[in-house]
Amino acid sequence: MKTLLMMRHAKSSWDSGVASDHERPLNKRGRKDAPVMASLLCNYDEVPDLIVSSDAKRTCETLDLMLPVFEKFGAEPLVEIESSFYHAPASEWLERLVEIPDPIGSVLFLGHNPGAEELVMHFSAAHHSMPTAAIACFRFDNDSWSNITDGDLADIWRPKEV
Repeated sequence: MKTLLMMRHAKSSWDSGVASDHERPLNKRGRKDAPVMASLLCNYDEVPDLIVSSDAKRTCETLDLMLPVFEKFGAEPLVEIESSFYHAPASEWLERLVEIPDPIGSVLFLGHNPGAEELVMHFSAAHHSMPTAAIACFRFDNDSWSNITDGDLADIWRPKEV
């Protein structure tokens, strides 16, 4: 059994005054939602073994706020930051998914829209809204990431609904 968690970064600030989209930081709501969503994953016993994240400031800040929650839960996921995942399409996430080593049972992809919604649509065959800090959970009845084709959408958690 494999589990994929697809998460969109927490809410970012459009009024931060930074020169580029890549450098936009989280806003107050984003800083609140990120640890809440990490706690939710802990409560559902869904702490990932591996987190693969975009290198944008808002995804890295989301991750930085989630990791201490996981550590308090007694988990220390491996973390990989991928510069190519900044606004990556679903196809790029899928290419990375099949490269994950088989001992990894669960992975959290932390990225951006529209890629997050595209990936969710790919596995669910339906459109699901992925607002900021939303997490979609997929389960695959498979022992190898390289053979992942379709899975079951177990749940989607959105900050305003938890």
